[in-house]
Amino acid sequence: MLQSMRNNLKGTVAFIIIGILIIPLALVGIEGFNRSYPEGVVVQVNDEPVSRNLYSQKVNDLAQQYPQLTREQIGEIVLEQLVVQKLMQQQAREHLAVSDERVKFQIDELRKSNRLEAVLRGNNMSLASLADAIKDSELNRQLSAGLFKSSFTSEEAVAKLIGIRDQKRDITWVELPMAPELAKTTVSEEEIKTYYEANKADLLIPAKAKFEYAEITPKSFKADITDEVVENAFQDAMNRYRENKPRKVAHLFISNDNPDAQSLIQQISAKISPDNFNALVEEYSDDLANTDGVLGVYPQVDLSDLYDGFKDLSLNEVSAPFVSAEGTHFLRVLEIGDPSDPVPNKEKLKQELVLESQKSQYDIQVDKFKDVIYSVDHIADYTDIQGLDIKVTDLLPPSELLQNVGLSGQSFTEQDLTEDKGKLIRIGDRSVAFKVLEYNPPKQMTLEEARENIVDTLKRKKASEALAERAKKLLEDLKAGNRDESVTYRDESDLKRDNLQIRPDIIQLAFNVDKPSDSPTYGDKAASNGDHIIVMVKKVENPTDALEDKQLRNATSNILTSIYSGSEQAAWLGVLKSESTITYPKEDTEY
Repeated sequence: MLQSMRNNLKGTVAFIIIGILIIPLALVGIEGFNRSYPEGVVVQVNDEPVSRNLYSQKVNDLAQQYPQLTREQIGEIVLEQLVVQKLMQQQAREHLAVSDERVKFQIDELRKSNRLEAVLRGNNMSLASLADAIKDSELNRQLSAGLFKSSFTSEEAVAKLIGIRDQKRDITWVELPMAPELAKTTVSEEEIKTYYEANKADLLIPAKAKFEYAEITPKSFKADITDEVVENAFQDAMNRYRENKPRKVAHLFISNDNPDAQSLIQQISAKISPDNFNALVEEYSDDLANTDGVLGVYPQVDLSDLYDGFKDLSLNEVSAPFVSAEGTHFLRVLEIGDPSDPVPNKEKLKQELVLESQKSQYDIQVDKFKDVIYSVDHIADYTDIQGLDIKVTDLLPPSELLQNVGLSGQSFTEQDLTEDKGKLIRIGDRSVAFKVLEYNPPKQMTLEEARENIVDTLKRKKASEALAERAKKLLEDLKAGNRDESVTYRDESDLKRDNLQIRPDIIQLAFNVDKPSDSPTYGDKAASNGDHIIVMVKKVENPTDALEDKQLRNATSNILTSIYSGSEQAAWLGVLKSESTITYPKEDTEY
């Protein structure tokens, strides 16, 4: 089935699907696997419900990150991606497996690092639901890895991508700057008045508001870490330090795809030993990437999938058959070294425990405050967070305040300013709470208030039109072999896309122009700052040395394989959706 999907996923459509697919992967997290549905059901996928509570949480989170989208748009995106997430969970559970020992290992690691209680409390989970979440997360990882490994990239595609990246061009270009043209451009009073009357609706004095605001970080919270907790954590860390010795691991691998897998596993089990291990690897192993069987040194190399199979092996001991998602492994530890990690430091460990406790409180309290900030008149009225440094502004544009507090990529909606009169914006471990104390909505500018903006707009429009006409004449002369002595022509040989000395819009235009054959090719464009650019491409040279660079070819192949696997995953999910029963219990979904 994957091959047929490959054949139907090409060009622009494939890249669009990849972009859409990225969203569900960002949405998947431990909290997404909570099995309780206290707020009802927003959608059912093959009779399995998706909680309205989870849906609302995701909508709120994305609304903070993408203020340019309406809540209705975000709601549709989230609903679609929660369906995708549920489909992936169902397929992973049906076709893959995770051992109870693997789940127990991860929970034990959380317990040893004193993070278990924080994870349970922060995600409102029981120990059983956390185990389910870990199992689902592992299954999803296996599923994605399987799709990645099933993808392939042709040598032609690799060569083409390298050719695009390292291509060189010889060009001549001309820049016609906006500033001199702007300086000599004039507009009449009649033009100003006409523009004002035609654009009154857009000529507004921006809204202004008076705010109180406070920054919230993990350090806003106190951590009560006792000496007993620190001592227990220190002893656990010392035990892990002693146990975490680097081990060089090798394996004899029999793939699930091998038609004789079961027979071979039985034969090998009956005769394998440290003495004949290498010979059997050479004779039977399906690991073509590691023909000597050596996987590397753990933990420098991620062998977490196989850890349970070799963790208790002594030097040179060979394991019993160990089953992974890909097949069966006979594991052997070739070398055991001294721990590479530094000896645990009790004071540093205490600081980490304090920070972990602060982060846990921060996660819980910020999420709670975000849900109720509209219902309090002042930040200080929310008493669950004490000691905040609350500041009050003068009347100013909301965007100016956001820029002043380092949140220039965010925005306030009309509802934030007029109805909710508040907002909490969280970016990682930093949040800022805002309350609106006074609000002045936008108002119509008078002609005098708008005059400066109108004059600038009209002058730029006229200057841009004049530059375009001049550029048209220069381009015609250049094609005819004539050069205007009043402008400066610049030449660049062996120009590459990564050149940092030439402005990016010139490089972009130079590589968008068609390749020359018998005669040069030409292009022109208006730059973002109003300047006009003309480019003549005289010669194109495709790379040769770069194509022989094996390391570069391998890296490029990995990039393309990742892209293609994303396309396959999207196509596979499309097939799943068409074969599934998806029911929306309530049509009037609230966003």
